[in-house]
Amino acid sequence: MYPRKYKIVFPEIERWMQENGVSIHDLSRRAGLTDQTMQNQLYGINQFKLTTIRKLIDLTGIPFETLFIE
Repeated sequence: MYPRKYKIVFPEIERWMQENGVSIHDLSRRAGLTDQTMQNQLYGINQFKLTTIRKLIDLTGIPFETLFIE
């Protein structure tokens, strides 16, 4: 796990996770990724792959234009 200084850089994803009680661990499992990969992407360390973007849109129901606003 990363120290607390790291923060999710996508507010809409973070809001959806909080509203639905979904942890990074839960989200990574639902998207078929490792926890580390999901953390790196949510924290802005690595970019999301197109396949992951599609899964997140399907999981959250949030449109692409809104989902990845930083």
